[in-house]
Amino acid sequence: MRRIFKVLGVMAIIPLLCVAIVACVPTIPLTLEVTSPTEGAELTVTPVTVGGSVSDVEAEVTINEVAVTVAEDGIFSGEVELTEGENTITVVATLGEEIVTQTVTVTYALPAE
Repeated sequence: MRRIFKVLGVMAIIPLLCVAIVACVPTIPLTLEVTSPTEGAELTVTPVTVGGSVSDVEAEVTINEVAVTVAEDGIFSGEVELTEGENTITVVATLGEEIVTQTVTVTYALPAE
């Protein structure tokens, strides 16, 4: 009889330990890095390729609200049409409830003829 209570006691504790262990595992925050174009760039070509990386390949990434594909190594890229003058490019990475945003401002000038 004692043996049965010991087994039942262990069976009751194991799920509690699993919950405690999972709750204590630190989560790595989602990061986003836009590598191209650089902040403040002066461009004479449109569209421009916007590229960068995210720390989790499961993240959904948009560039100016257009979804782009994230590769297995976390790299993403997409094309953005520019208008003459200052342009703000907004890149958003979303993973569950975590949202990371980065903006890059560039200036587009028509090429000299």
